[in-house]
Amino acid sequence: MSPWLTLQEYSYHKGISISTLRRKIKNEEISYKLKNGRYFLKSDMNDFSQRNSQNDYYKQRLQETEQKLSDLKNNHEDLINLVSYLEMEKKELLQYIENNLTLNSIEKI
Repeated sequence: MSPWLTLQEYSYHKGISISTLRRKIKNEEISYKLKNGRYFLKSDMNDFSQRNSQNDYYKQRLQETEQKLSDLKNNHEDLINLVSYLEMEKKELLQYIENNLTLNSIEKI
């Protein structure tokens, strides 16, 4: 990798917007050179390797989060099915109790 990167390349690798980089150039807060009307910024290889390991970390976190979300969605569906089953069972039990109360009161007459 060249020690000089275009604004777009530097922006991508550093995670800094192009407008922020242009502002830093204007205020002379960053090392740059102008060649054929294009800005080139001096890169630091250590920063990029650190950035890549951070990207790997966030990609891993994203995969884990997606897996947890998928698991929760599946659990949610299981819980909905369980609630439906229990509501049906409750209804049947209430009918049974109601029928037995009616029968008991008839038998007492």
